[in-house]
This record gives sequence, C-alpha cells and structure tokens, in this order.
Amino acid sequence: MANISFHGSHNGGLVLENNGEILCVIEFERFLGQKNFGLAQYKTPRHIMISLEEILKWVKKEYGLYEFDNCFFSSTDFVGENFEGKHILFQLTERINAKNIIHCQHHESHAYGCFYQSPYDEALIFSFDGGGDDGEFNVYKAKRGEEIIRLEQVINPTYNNPHLYYNLGFAYMIFGQYLNDIKMESLGDGNLVWPGKIMGLVSYGNVNEDWLTHFIKFYKDDPDGMDNQYIPKLNRLGNSIGVNFDIANRLSGQVAYDVAATSQRAFEECFLEVAKPYFNEYPNLPICIVGGCALNIILNTRVKEEFNKEVFVGPNPNDCGLALGHMLKYLKPKNPIDITYKGIPILDSYTLSEKITNYQFVKK
Repeated sequence: MANISFHGSHNGGLVLENNGEILCVIEFERFLGQKNFGLAQYKTPRHIMISLEEILKWVKKEYGLYEFDNCFFSSTDFVGENFEGKHILFQLTERINAKNIIHCQHHESHAYGCFYQSPYDEALIFSFDGGGDDGEFNVYKAKRGEEIIRLEQVINPTYNNPHLYYNLGFAYMIFGQYLNDIKMESLGDGNLVWPGKIMGLVSYGNVNEDWLTHFIKFYKDDPDGMDNQYIPKLNRLGNSIGVNFDIANRLSGQVAYDVAATSQRAFEECFLEVAKPYFNEYPNLPICIVGGCALNIILNTRVKEEFNKEVFVGPNPNDCGLALGHMLKYLKPKNPIDITYKGIPILDSYTLSEKITNYQFVKK
C-alpha cells in the first residue's frame, strides 16, 4: 500500500509514494494561490478543512489513492473551525485514512531530505533556520542507507543554556523591517520573504569592520519575535554603531546597504564558528546545507570556495522540502532522488491561450 507525508505549517505540502517511487510532491500554495501558504499553524487559508478535503479529492482523482499504510507528518495541528463551525483543536492528519500516523521532527527531516537528494554516499549536514520542534541549528553525519546521526544541537554560545538554541535565521531576517528598499509587510508575512531581498542588497553595500563585532554580538544576543524581545537588543546595536533602527524612518542609501552587507558577514561568521571544527574533524566529507538559511547563496559559495568544500544545497531547502524529508527518512533510497518534475501540472493551463490573446503589449 502507498504512503503519504504531510507538513502543515507555512510552505506546507505533501508527498505521495507507492512501491518505493515518489509519485508527486505537492506544495499547498499551488492549490491555494497564496505564496508560502500551509494548512496548519501559520499562513493558513480561512477554510482549512475544506481546503484539505479538496486536495485529498484531487489526490484520489489523479492517483487513485485514498488509503495509506503510513502518514508521516509535522506541524499539522491547528485551532480552527470544523465542518459544524465549532472552534476546536484539530490534527489535520485525522482526515487522512492511514493505518499509522507517525510524527517527524523538523531539522531531522530537513537533513534526510537534503542528503538523499545529494550525490553523496556520506556527508556532513548543517540544518539551520528560524526553528522547529528540535531546535534552530543542528549538525548531522549521514551515510546512505543508515539512520542519520545528530552530532550537535547547537545552543546559543552567549548564554550556554541547553534550552536556548542558536537562531541565526531571525537575526538575519529582522533587518528587512528597517530597510526602505524592501517592501514593508507585517512581520508574519515579511519574515518569509525579507531574507532574499536583504541578500540582494548586500551587493550594493560594504562591510563596516567597525560595526562587525557589534552585529555578531546582536546575532548571539538571541533576538526573538516573542513579545518583540528583539527590539531592545536591536536598539543596543543601533546605539553601538550610530544607526537608528526605526520603522517610521526606515534606512535608505549607503547606510542601508552597509547594514545589509555587515549583517551578512556577521551571519557567515556565526555559522562558521560552529561549522569550522566539523570541517577540521571530517576533512574528507562533503557538505550538505539545508533549512531556510541554506537559501543564502553568499554563505554557501564562501564555504565552497574558502574551504575548498564540495557543497550540496537541494532545490527545496526551506520548509517546502519537509514532507519529502519525512518520506526519505522512511525510504532511505539507494540512489539519489530527483524530484525536479514531481510537482503538480499547471492548474490553470487551459486559460493560457486566452491570457496570451488578451495580453496588451505596451511600448515604452
């Protein structure tokens, strides 16, 4: 019988497998028409239950699958309305007809998803992002066909607290709120799109060496969005470097670009402080980088060039790859998995000719 895996929060999706073959990789945003959407916890549609039912109907229609041996899941709980309009705590997996419902951890799934898409038989894996149920930054060692071993769950070096993990993703992202070249959005929406825009601004800026130690201190000061705890820490950074971080008066021009560039360098240095001892301990192993922070191509390129490392970053390193990671932990395939063409077809392809016919070319 077939298996299904399901990640519910932002960038949510599901994966179908039958007889060892990945049939499709579905990102919910394709059905819902909203970037980064999920079906539970965060970035959800109004009618969650109906949305899930429609997606499962599509799965049954396209693949004839509606019963499964296993459902592997993460982040599928939510408080919302059931079909009777009552507010309840609900697990979306309860709507999936599976013999076994198996919870999967966030970074472990990132690690499996990246490694089994890579060309390597053995590798070091660095998984880091804004956080999941197993921390924010984990280091793994992987060998094809075997369970992946976690070498370290990285804690914040400033506080040395086993319950205070090292969140480089939030610290990098939050500057998007204060740079005028970046569209102002709510923190809940912006945090998923600002990092890429900040990375684009880096090329216009210069690293300010006088600022750098202060930025590194900010990264290690555990800035967090809970109750806006990051604001006094960001204010301390601003006072140290003579820059005012004010949403009402966002930074423009060279100062903004230098903030982006210096923050980028601080992000890299904080990562390398963790990673370099592993580079030295396992000098012959290639590197896999995964998690939302793996989308930072500047860091990835530096690791490859400065340390002469083979580096693999999968096509889906952020949370859109989690459902695949759940499934690959179960399958542990002998050969690298290629899911390049495993997405769903263009859902509105039948309207393409009409759009082209009605399109007006405007001369500038």
